[in-house]
Amino acid sequence: MPTVLIESDRDNAASGGRNNQFNWDELKNLYDGGSIGTRGMKNNGNEVYEPPFRGTIIISQNLQVQASKAILSRICHLFFKTETQTRASEAAARRIESYEIEQVSHFLDDFLKQERLILETFF
Repeated sequence: MPTVLIESDRDNAASGGRNNQFNWDELKNLYDGGSIGTRGMKNNGNEVYEPPFRGTIIISQNLQVQASKAILSRICHLFFKTETQTRASEAAARRIESYEIEQVSHFLDDFLKQERLILETFF
């Protein structure tokens, strides 16, 4: 399941001088299934439960992410510009917004059925 992180706070003056900006490097251990947290097991041993992260992180913000090179190399940047938008693209977006969940819930299944063709096109 995707986790969406929206617009971190970069204005120190608005926050009373405190730096409330999210530290993106804290996400580094999630790459390749790192653990999101550790819990002790309720037994008489020292075992711990460390579930692997199997999700997706989506960062939605206007300003560029300020993080280490390791984090930036793991981000796929998508830029959306209004100069290329037209009335037709706006109408298409409105149609997509009007779809009911039942009309689009099979998208992933349909997409995965086309895996071979998609990968051929990609490579």
